Amino acid sequence: MTERLGERLKSLGLGNHDENAPEVDRLLEERVKLLREFRSYQRQVHRWTISLGKLRFSRPVSSQGVAWLFLVWHLTAGVAGVVITIIWSSNRALGIALVVGSLFGFGSFLSQVWGQAIGREKDYLAKIWADDEIEEMRVKWKRVREIEARLREIV
Repeated sequence: MTERLGERLKSLGLGNHDENAPEVDRLLEERVKLLREFRSYQRQVHRWTISLGKLRFSRPVSSQGVAWLFLVWHLTAGVAGVVITIIWSSNRALGIALVVGSLFGFGSFLSQVWGQAIGREKDYLAKIWADDEIEEMRVKWKRVREIEARLREIV
């Protein structure tokens, strides 16, 4: 993996990677390891699972993702309502009723999920950033910044 990163540095014209190869490789490996740890924390916060018997559907979705889904759904339903009322004049009332009903129903459901997502993220982040653990994370982020600064010096 670090060979590819070294080749990438060369291709970007970021200095002579060969003369400092061992140190650059070590720093890049350490940086990748630390960033993977941070991503694993993030995946734990944003994992939602829907299961129906043996069927299980799991997606990483944050409260922000749910908010976007909420927004897109409502915009789509609004546009569909306008199209139905313009195109099908005989079914105008039915089209409007269906769109309004789906807006209220799904909107209510999605707002509940969004509220739970925000609460879940806050609880999990409070757990992660407990006094002992926050200090460990600060040390790791400081190390990432040191690695990046050293890589800028070397390369």
